[in-house]
This record gives sequence, C-alpha cells and structure tokens, in this order.
Amino acid sequence: MKSVSFIIVLIFLMTLSANAQKCNCKDTTTESNISVFGGLSIVDDGFITRDYNPLKINERWQYGFVAGLEYSITKRFSLQLAYSVNVFKKDKIISSGRLDRDIDYTSLNLHALYFFPDLLKISLLDPYLISGIGITTIDEVERTTLNLGAGIRIWISKFISNNRISDNKLALDIKTVGHHNLSPRGGQLQHTVGIIYRF
Repeated sequence: MKSVSFIIVLIFLMTLSANAQKCNCKDTTTESNISVFGGLSIVDDGFITRDYNPLKINERWQYGFVAGLEYSITKRFSLQLAYSVNVFKKDKIISSGRLDRDIDYTSLNLHALYFFPDLLKISLLDPYLISGIGITTIDEVERTTLNLGAGIRIWISKFISNNRISDNKLALDIKTVGHHNLSPRGGQLQHTVGIIYRF
C-alpha cells in the first residue's frame, strides 16, 4: 500500500513538472496555476452498507481536517492531491458497528476535477465533478479506494472585487466524494468545506 501512496504522489509531481508553465486559462491572468487549500473534513463510514441511514449525523459523522495542492491544467481541468486526517470517536457508528474506542483515519487522494464554468451562468460559481484514486487508513488498516463526487467553488475574491473576472484568487470550496474500497467491501462518504487560494 505504501507503494501505491508513493505512486499517487509521484504522478502528481510529474504533472507539475511537465506543465510548469502559465495556465492556459482564458478567464484568469494569474502567473501560476498552483493552488493550496485547507478546511474541514467530515467522514461518514459505511455509506454503501445495506442499513445505512444518512440522517444519523450525530452518530456517524467524524470530524477532522483536509489540506492539499491543486494544479490547473486548463480552464476546465485540474489535478488535486489531498490529505485528510480524522478521528473516529468512541460510540460513533462505522461499517463494522459502534466503536468501543477512538480510532484514527487518514486519506491520501489523487483527484481529477472537471469544471463546468458556464453551467450556472453565474461567474462567481464553478461547479465540478471529481474522480480519482486514494489510500485510506482506518485503525492502521490500509485500503485502496476509487473515488467519485461533485463540488462547487464560490469565488470570494470576485465578490469582493466587484466581480472582476481576473480575480480568481480566493474561493470557498464545498464537495462530497464517495470512497469505494476495492477490498474489503465498504466505503466512506467524505464532505469537505474549505478555502482554496490560487497563487
């Protein structure tokens, strides 16, 4: 599993190196297409189990943080490397049942993001789809995951600067991603709310 984590990071770094040039994005004048982000991570384990109930928020949601890097290849396409840390608290519900102790959760993911900047006809909003692969570690047991989700980016800097198109610098990023374990069967639903800054 450590080799898979290494490959994920290596692919991302190779992409940065191969495309270390000004972003080919017509709606921005930024000299860099590298962004950093961080925020709140909420993990709901066992969302694909038969008895899953999404309304049991207090019993299922595990809180932590997420941080990472994003590289914009074009106006519509980005690669994102994200690392999140959560703690599954005692008495919370996961796929194997109710916890009798605290356990740690970490996740390293390489995602491709495809944006639909003209979908909502509002320049402040950038909805997108997200897919990729990852490694999750729950109580020191590693799992390879296939990930799929959706999100939206709200450009705060455009709002502050009276909606100038060139101000794609600071945004609120909200997304939900399903992590499907390849083995053993199971998965997690991860919600993140954070801030992304483009250099």
